[in-house]
Amino acid sequence: MVMILKKVQPRWMMAFGLLVCAFASLSMTKLDLTADYNSFVIPRMILGLGIAFIFVPLNLTAYSYLPPEKTTGLRV
Repeated sequence: MVMILKKVQPRWMMAFGLLVCAFASLSMTKLDLTADYNSFVIPRMILGLGIAFIFVPLNLTAYSYLPPEKTTGLRV
């Protein structure tokens, strides 16, 4: 994922993640009580992929504005 961020802007990755999440959410609206296991699992896997494309660039962008002394972790 980080190698992709070196070539693609984070906002485009987040837009792609939102589109993937929207597609997965839309496909889950067609589920009913007679649906089999794969009908539930495959949209959730696609949703997980979309969430990864949203939160990884979002966290990298958010932490890039912090000064280095605040990103070193906890000090004992």
